Amino acid sequence: MVLSILLPTYNRSKDLNKNLKNISDQIRSLDLYNKVEIIISNNCSTDDTAIVCSKYIESNRDIRIQYYLQEKNLGIELNSIFTLSKSTAEYILFLGDDDFFSIEYLYCVMDTICSNKQIGCIISSWQGIYSDGSLASAKRDIELPNRVFKAGVKAVIETGWRAHQLSGVVIKREGLYETYISQKVHTIYPHIYLASVAMLRYDTLLCTKYPILVTQPGQECKDWNYGKDGLINYKLEGYKCLPTNYLNRNWIQIVCIMRERNMITKYANSSMKDYVVLVKEILFGEHILLFARFFFLLYSLYLIFRGVFRIIKR
Repeated sequence: MVLSILLPTYNRSKDLNKNLKNISDQIRSLDLYNKVEIIISNNCSTDDTAIVCSKYIESNRDIRIQYYLQEKNLGIELNSIFTLSKSTAEYILFLGDDDFFSIEYLYCVMDTICSNKQIGCIISSWQGIYSDGSLASAKRDIELPNRVFKAGVKAVIETGWRAHQLSGVVIKREGLYETYISQKVHTIYPHIYLASVAMLRYDTLLCTKYPILVTQPGQECKDWNYGKDGLINYKLEGYKCLPTNYLNRNWIQIVCIMRERNMITKYANSSMKDYVVLVKEILFGEHILLFARFFFLLYSLYLIFRGVFRIIKR
């Protein structure tokens, strides 16, 4: 098997059914029956996801589908990692149950991974859509040209953050699950860590021509929130565990903090109480390394003094 499409799902039976049909039609059109499989992990959904999957598999026996029903909800992270553990393919492709890729993207992925074994990771552009299929304003990298990043720390720094959006992320699978478990990583963004590991080992393709359609449900419809730390700790955790030297991991974390400056500033502007809680959660947490911790302290103090100066200026 060349590619496993990993579909962790929870309570989105309608979207999942649409997604399965979309993927199956593409597999048939491109004659990928023996090269592409779908792995579904139903995270103990309380809707009719189990029934939808059972009926779909029964009526589409020509498509290779592995289906697993969890007896209890594993959470976002473990459900995603579970799908990875069930793959034996050369590559994996993560896909949200309500996000969709085009046949052109699947063709590009298969053509790339079958012809260029130096590529170990593919990151796509994306276009936001609403549940009715209309385009949202949110998008990323659509105007950029395709680009190949050479393996190494520089690739992680320049493009690892893009794996924040899991849908469409393609990674060479060998050793990924074992590395994730042995490093005792704990993050709701396992795809950032896994993609970054691949970027250290292999070249990365940024594929912008065929954007993934990413559904924008609104924060109130999500089964998670940004919490006390803006989820920054989860990103720092992944980088903390990367298989590279200590200085490199610190540098990557510092760049991560700078990329999260809008989120940090948002907390700073909302209320001093929220900001102090965020700083405390990150600064005294176990996820941040020494040099990155010092940098974050300086940056936090800068924002505090900037806020005080603005108040005085008024």
